[in-house]
This record gives sequence, structure tokens and C-alpha cells, in this order.
Amino acid sequence: MSQTQPNLRPQLQQTMQQSFQQIFAQGNSRLCGGLSTLAVSLDLRAVSLWIRPLVAVDLAQAQALDQQGLGGWWSDRHYQQEIDRPSSLLLGLFGVPPQQGLRPDIPLARVDQASRPASLCLLGMVCLWLILDEAHITLLVVHPDYRGQGLGQALLGTVLQLARYRMAMRATLEVRASNQGAVNLYRKFGFQSLGCRPGYYQDGEDALILWLNGMQGIEFEQCLQRSQQQLHGRLSEQGWPALQVLV
Repeated sequence: MSQTQPNLRPQLQQTMQQSFQQIFAQGNSRLCGGLSTLAVSLDLRAVSLWIRPLVAVDLAQAQALDQQGLGGWWSDRHYQQEIDRPSSLLLGLFGVPPQQGLRPDIPLARVDQASRPASLCLLGMVCLWLILDEAHITLLVVHPDYRGQGLGQALLGTVLQLARYRMAMRATLEVRASNQGAVNLYRKFGFQSLGCRPGYYQDGEDALILWLNGMQGIEFEQCLQRSQQQLHGRLSEQGWPALQVLV
């Protein structure tokens, strides 16, 4: 890790641990038990990626990303329902492409709909339903131009960590049988294929049913830690100097 790049791991862990004791600043206190937009003591002008809950002002970007990455999987009404649903957590990964940089005149102590720079783009999304002790991942998408850079890993690791804090014991999802890249990502976090839904997608393709167990165990905690360590270097190599989680 370069000495000029801040080590965000301790701050990120502290931020996520505190998040469930706060009220989400924009009033959506039902998200995952009450999430808060928090800032940590570091130079946010060195940060180029943010993960935070989506809010209503993000719907246009969410719908555009859905069309680009999923071919129109959900409508804007569906995204609004997920924002409003008490048991749903819909996170967006926002980024300033490295070639753009950040405007130094914009304070970024809080990156929300009132303060984010115009160049901050929605690059990925993940949605999770928490039903009793099961986490159901219903959506994970990264913009086609930014795949293969670790953004999906960042989203998945974040939402699984949040589900773990909410005492989820297991997680499940469906994925296209042909989407080997996504399958490999899920397997990195311990998901295993335990079934198939024939013709699940509109084009008739089958879906693999993946399950992850033992989310409260030490092995999964260590898996998350290894992923976070590997992710920092991978993002840096791709030109993303730092990631900040604001939940």
C-alpha cells in the first residue's frame, strides 16, 4: 500500500459498528434498523468511491444503471419500494472516475444528495432483504464500463457485513448459470450452489440458487477481513485511491 494512500480499514470498521446506533440523516430510519451517514476523520478529497443507502433523488441514476447493466430488471417504482421497505437495504456505490478528480471547492464532509459533486456517478448497486435470520440478495449490478475492478466485491462485502451485524445466519441469491464472473465472486465469500430455477430469467436462462451459511462464525468473519485487505490493493491498482462507506 502506498504511503500516500490512507488506510481506511480501522475507520471503516468503526463507522460500520457505529452505524446501527445512529439515525439515517435523511430520515429513512427504517433502513436496516436505522442507518446513519457518517464521516470519519480523514481527507475526503483522497476518496474516490462511496457506498451509501440510495434515496429518492438517486432514482434516475438507479434506473439508468439498471438499463445499462441489467436490461431493465426493475422499474423506478420498484426501486422506490425498496428504499421505503423496512426490511430492505438498497446500497449504491458512487464514484468519481479517476480521470475527473474532485473539485477542491466542494466540501465532502457529507456525501449525500445535498452535498455530492455533480461528477459523482452511480457505478453499482446491491439490494438485500433481511427476513428473520436470512439475508436475500435480490440485486447486484456494476456499470458495464467499470466491471472487473473490484466494485462488485466492495458492494457484496459491505452488504454481507451489514447483514451480519443484523444477526443474519445465512444468505441466499439467484444468479445466471452463464455468469461465471458473478459465480466466482460469490464463491469467494463462501456461497455454494444448492439448486437451480429452470427458465428463471425472461430470456429463458436458468438461475443457480446459491447459499451461504455460518455468517456469525469466525470463519466468515475472517473471510470478510481477507476480502477487505485484498480489495484495498485491487482498487488502488485500478486508480481508485480510497473507498468510504457511509451507512
